[in-house]
Amino acid sequence: MKEESRRLQAVFAVSDLSAVGVVMECQRRGLKVPKDIAIAGFGNFEVGAWSHPRITTVDVECYEIGRRAALRLRASILGGSDAPVSAIELTRIRVVERESA
Repeated sequence: MKEESRRLQAVFAVSDLSAVGVVMECQRRGLKVPKDIAIAGFGNFEVGAWSHPRITTVDVECYEIGRRAALRLRASILGGSDAPVSAIELTRIRVVERESA
């Protein structure tokens, strides 16, 4: 297998802040984002929108996640729910496409 074909093609970072760090390291190494490597983050934080290139990210409904968690915890404390505090709930996500991927 050729060395070129084994080259890393993309990074999906745990957060937009980490993704910005990856972009900076790529720039330090002379790699062009997204031409040489695609980068995406998570959380849709302002830092990703202001970086160069702007970071593609996964936007989650943080407020809604917190609201649901608080309601479930409150119901559990007050005894008004049979649902366990650790039950899984699904929320919407969306990919915010920007320049880095």
